[in-house]
Amino acid sequence: MEVQNALANRIDTAGEMISYDEACKQVLANKTILAWIMKGCLKEYNGLLKMLDVLLSEETLPGEKKRTLREEFGIPMTTKLEGDVDAMCNLSKGVYDRAVDKTLVETIRNLLDTTDWDIEVCMDKMKIPSEKRQVYRDAVLGKVLSV
Repeated sequence: MEVQNALANRIDTAGEMISYDEACKQVLANKTILAWIMKGCLKEYNGLLKMLDVLLSEETLPGEKKRTLREEFGIPMTTKLEGDVDAMCNLSKGVYDRAVDKTLVETIRNLLDTTDWDIEVCMDKMKIPSEKRQVYRDAVLGKVLSV
């Protein structure tokens, strides 16, 4: 059962990563961005690296990414491009959050297997916030397939 859950979690994560990759491709396939990349490749690649850093940064919020593309790179923000940037950012955050959740669930399981602690003590030691405990408890006990 535990092997099936781990496999299902890995399949879910792989699917999310594919969705994120697809959203990135949509943004990078935009004609204006592609033209800017090609123009940057002909002159120098420093601007290209900065633009990619802006697009792929986990710390930069979607609104800031769009503002930077518009103001620093002169790329007009069409409705489609704005939607593609938003989708890419949302997918990235979702993939990251699920990976963190899965890691915490796996850590709780490992603590249960290697200590004499019960699930509440494990979550206390890990400082799991009270609002997340039921979700993790259900995942650890197999009541849900993934977090």
